[in-house]
Amino acid sequence: MLNKVIHKSIIIRSVIAQAVLLLVSYSGAYGMNLNDWKTFASTDEARDVTIVDGSVWVATNGGLVIIDAIDLGANVVTNADGLLSNDLTRIIVDQSATAWITSQGWLLKRSLGSTQFTPFPFLTVNNELIRLNAIADDNDNEQLWIGADFGLTLFSKSVDGGQIQDSYQRFGLFSDGAAVVDVMVTVDSVWVATQDGFAVADRRNPIQLKSFANWTTFSSANVSGLTNLRPTSLASYVGETIVGTSDGAYVLSYSPIDTSITALGLPASTEVFRLIVDSIANAPAQELHIYTSRGEYLYDGANVTLLSTAGLPNRLVTSGVSVSGKRFLGLKSSGIFASSGSGFSEVETATIPGSDVSAVTVSPLGEVIVALGRDGFARLRNGSWLSVLQSPTGTAISLSADSLGALWLGTFGAGAWRVTSGSETKYDSLNSSLKGNTDGGNNNFVVIPDMASDSRYTYMANFRAFDFNPVAIVDQLDPSRWISFGVAQGVNDEFITSVDVAQGTLVVSSENLGVYFVRTGPDPFDLSDYQVTHYFEGASNFRFRLPSDNVNKVRIDTHGDTWVAHRFGLARFDAGFERFVPVTLPLDLGPEVRDVAFDPLDNVWIATPTGVGRFDRAMNTFETFTQLNSGLVSDNVRALEFDSRNNYLWIATDAGLSRFRADLGQANFEINTVTAFPNPFVISFGTERLRFNFSGVAELRVFTEIGELVWVGQSNVGWDGRNQSGVDVASGVYLFVLADDAGESGVGKVLLIRNN
Repeated sequence: MLNKVIHKSIIIRSVIAQAVLLLVSYSGAYGMNLNDWKTFASTDEARDVTIVDGSVWVATNGGLVIIDAIDLGANVVTNADGLLSNDLTRIIVDQSATAWITSQGWLLKRSLGSTQFTPFPFLTVNNELIRLNAIADDNDNEQLWIGADFGLTLFSKSVDGGQIQDSYQRFGLFSDGAAVVDVMVTVDSVWVATQDGFAVADRRNPIQLKSFANWTTFSSANVSGLTNLRPTSLASYVGETIVGTSDGAYVLSYSPIDTSITALGLPASTEVFRLIVDSIANAPAQELHIYTSRGEYLYDGANVTLLSTAGLPNRLVTSGVSVSGKRFLGLKSSGIFASSGSGFSEVETATIPGSDVSAVTVSPLGEVIVALGRDGFARLRNGSWLSVLQSPTGTAISLSADSLGALWLGTFGAGAWRVTSGSETKYDSLNSSLKGNTDGGNNNFVVIPDMASDSRYTYMANFRAFDFNPVAIVDQLDPSRWISFGVAQGVNDEFITSVDVAQGTLVVSSENLGVYFVRTGPDPFDLSDYQVTHYFEGASNFRFRLPSDNVNKVRIDTHGDTWVAHRFGLARFDAGFERFVPVTLPLDLGPEVRDVAFDPLDNVWIATPTGVGRFDRAMNTFETFTQLNSGLVSDNVRALEFDSRNNYLWIATDAGLSRFRADLGQANFEINTVTAFPNPFVISFGTERLRFNFSGVAELRVFTEIGELVWVGQSNVGWDGRNQSGVDVASGVYLFVLADDAGESGVGKVLLIRNN
């Protein structure tokens, strides 16, 4: 049933694709305000390497790396530069020298001589991006064949500038909607490598590919030797079909009466990543390059030869190309390397060391520091990313900058670190009040999921401390002075997730039991006068009830108000009534909230698995930022930090770090420079509103591009995308005019995209 739903969704999307494509492409003229966004993502996972206009182009998990083949200078192009996705998979160049790139949800086109990318979205009817894994050109400059997570798509390069023609989900006896990991086109056939095996069909009459009966399949069910081999790649070499698998490369010979495979002679347990046929310079012959978990091999039709990998940190080679006398190789997890003398050296891209960002903070000096999981901690200094620690760090998960300029770093299992300009000191159960649990095989497996600092002390959430004292405090003036508290003081859960402190009150959150308000008194090292109030979901007194006991983060704003990010949403503590009040999220956001940050205008920013939300407390309204309407690097957002000195919102995601210059949240006193946001104005549910950053109240008029009046209202209320009769207006470009009582005015354009 699921595959049928997916199949139907892609067919429906193909019918309306052109309308969507025109809007997305056109939006570049008026912008997604991409200049307000910057992306920091790792390019360590290099997936495809090819030559475009004499330069080396590399598709990576962190964007497109363009390398000068002579001087090895590298430029990284990201979603904030117009790519729309950093998660790139393949690059091809067709006969017209047009480059085509596949990615997470987008097919990207760049014509010869252009610096712009034209995006073509691949979406389900639920606006979910479909991952594109592979692409092949039919060599007549008309059609592309694209392998995706939900089958095969035929794309016309010529119809209306680019359009999805059809999709195919049934490949012989394979599962409907099988993910296609590679595609190969021959004179009259199209081949696919899927999770179930390999399949081929006659491509000359594409409509016949809709029937499973017109596909011939090759799998463990009908080919001896394919048992337990996962398909990975395809190539046609000197008239032979070569298949790459999770354990070797093979010649696949088939006929109506017999099918067999012959191993090419790679060592046992060699995973093949790519098969690429290259022409030999100054010769008509070709050679097959086999990129594997053991390095790069060359096949000449008879023998397999391992090429030199001297200088590489490992042999996990995914792709490669030769140009200007150099060999360029992409590695699975270690970046891009170029041949140099007798070996290889890394091509420097100056990108962030890892993309899995779990926490971010800005020090009092304005330095950005991030926690990158297994890639440790890094700081952005003078435009370059540098390691914070010289020692092994464990898994980096939290951090805080104290009032004296020291950095406190929390790990999963390796305790905490204090780092200054001249030293780094590790703290765990051997030299502090921190305690571990037995997950790591001993009681020194110390987990610190969150930290907070005030003017004198740093507070740490010590998850599952074995002595049931899960909150630790260290004196910044004397880092050898520690104390911990917990059950004895009324914080009766060791599954602590977050801490924050302000004005003598420490707020502590739990994974299962809600929130604790801890009034420590003037000296937090004096445990005798602690007062603890517990707020939780099942409290008998409604004043102490919390919407959810599963709390991710607690944060205190500049007014002293406590905000709780929990599994099912957001809540704010109302001090007047001494109770938590739920905040209703828009349908397209959350429902889980992971973090909260605050800007100088009292806007509340929230991190969710489906994007970033901006909550206007005065208007009680939300704006949503996602990959579809902004330069956000990923919708899976983990943490936030607002730097009020330059209005940067730093956004930690699973695919990198985004920086947003939040000028839209700044009060604008000059109506002639007013800005509308979000732009594009994407309407998915009908509850969204176009807002303006004008500090006063002005009359708002909305017009079509040809000057027809659409709507009249007030700037502080915003526009909901309807005309004066309450009818939804169509997608397109609209003009707005704001006029205040003094006779001054401001004008602008906005692109409206209707997805509902």
